[in-house]
Amino acid sequence: MIKILFLSANPIGLDQLQLDEEVRSIDSALRQADLRDKFELIPHLAVRASDLQDLMLRHRPDIVHFSGHGTTDSQIVMKNDAGEVHLVSGQALRQLFAIFKETTRCVVLNACYSESQAAAISEEVAYVVGMAQSVHDETARRFSPAFYRGLGYGEDIPSAFQLGKNEIDLLGLADGHIPQLKTRQSSASAIPHVDPGFPQSLREPDSAVDGSLLHSLSVPGGAVRLQDRFYIERSEDADLRYQLTRFGTTTTIRAPRQTGKTSLLVRGLHAARQNDAHAVLLDLQGIDLTASSSQTTFLHEIAEIISLETRVDEEKLEDSWRTSLGPQKKLTYFLEDHVLPERTTPLILAIDEADRLLMTTFHKDFFGLLRSWHNLRAFKPVWENLNIVLVISTEPYLLIEDNQSPFNVGLQIDLHDFTVEQTQELNARHGSPLAQREVVEMMDLLGGHPFLTRQVLYTMVVRHLSWREISPTLATDDGPLQHHLMDLYRKLAGQPELIEAMKQIIRFGHSTDGISLFRLLKAGLIKGKGDAYASRCDLYDRYLRSKLL
Repeated sequence: MIKILFLSANPIGLDQLQLDEEVRSIDSALRQADLRDKFELIPHLAVRASDLQDLMLRHRPDIVHFSGHGTTDSQIVMKNDAGEVHLVSGQALRQLFAIFKETTRCVVLNACYSESQAAAISEEVAYVVGMAQSVHDETARRFSPAFYRGLGYGEDIPSAFQLGKNEIDLLGLADGHIPQLKTRQSSASAIPHVDPGFPQSLREPDSAVDGSLLHSLSVPGGAVRLQDRFYIERSEDADLRYQLTRFGTTTTIRAPRQTGKTSLLVRGLHAARQNDAHAVLLDLQGIDLTASSSQTTFLHEIAEIISLETRVDEEKLEDSWRTSLGPQKKLTYFLEDHVLPERTTPLILAIDEADRLLMTTFHKDFFGLLRSWHNLRAFKPVWENLNIVLVISTEPYLLIEDNQSPFNVGLQIDLHDFTVEQTQELNARHGSPLAQREVVEMMDLLGGHPFLTRQVLYTMVVRHLSWREISPTLATDDGPLQHHLMDLYRKLAGQPELIEAMKQIIRFGHSTDGISLFRLLKAGLIKGKGDAYASRCDLYDRYLRSKLL
């Protein structure tokens, strides 16, 4: 919604202007326009100088329109608290609009001799309309509705300004040359600024999204490509890179769903490969892990993948597998005898979404095997040549007992949602569609959720939407996050125990159902530990409240 704050002052003792007629004509022009639902006209008549700050703070308008008198020495005429004439200088107005420059992008001074004030204000505001000299009341009243009619039909501000001037000429009035448009001269940047408060038609002259930015955008979802300019590095990136350059490390990356775990892992493995390490990535989404899956088949598949990555002769693998040992011993001795010896760089075994193994009958045995490999480093130096990286979404204690767990040894990397600073950086890389205070508002709503944050910024840039336009739609079934939210709800639908646990968390901040807590954590619907849990972000809380309560 684009807010237009209409201010007027008509002190007694001066020529009385038809200001109420002007505001009615503006309202009528906007009501008839195609984009009428995008504009809100907020009239305040008989305004005093002492009212200005309060009105700006209360409404935070996109456009400020002042109608009234101006003096030959370029001051605006208002009233003071005693009801007497009070003159406001252009410098004072410039200072006022400097405070609100993140939200106010256009000022219209429909008053005589206001051009120099417009020039001063344009140092802070993108567009300012002023009058070069004295202007007749009818001219001023005809200019305004034509200007706003243009905006209401989607014209940009310069075009709407020309429509206002042309209206004066079409009606045969003599003052068509008097309105003047002043624009702020913004410096160019590597990524052009996209104004936070306006749709495309109301943005600054230099703020259109350039082709290079749009070309580099890709629809958010899944692992972020290595060359993607929108990937935000966190301190955990450096931690993982350091771990993978050393010998004999075990690392667990834990974070809720869609926090960027896989993107972090892929970059860590890429950096390791750049240093000549062999990296084997097991993506368990592509491996059969039904309840009937065989541990023997699973471990043999791991051995085959390692053999291919390290260029070990397949015959050596089959020799190891033909022994009478159990499958865990077969894999262990294959690594110890044929893969790990005489390595100059570590072999990295990375398992993404390791908690998917819970759907098998052998997950505890496999996690115990990984723990045994970690322990073997103390007895057999050859095992220092193996680095293990595990990526999970759940609390480790829910997967296996501590004494058998590979998740509580080595380095635990808890990948958190974005901080305010990281969100600001991502906003800047998208051309700054959000103002500073809007970044904070988005953080309050999304909690720094990496996927949702990027999805919102992507949508704002591609669809030319402002935060005011997009934010009311985010927690709905027809907004840009609809598929994500509906997918979350489908995870609950038809599972009464999950619904009940989610209701308890929304209402009371805890649940007595430990199994459901585990499943909600893994799904990324909630956050917390111990006895204190909450919806992962305010967006989830709002959406699920509307669906469940």
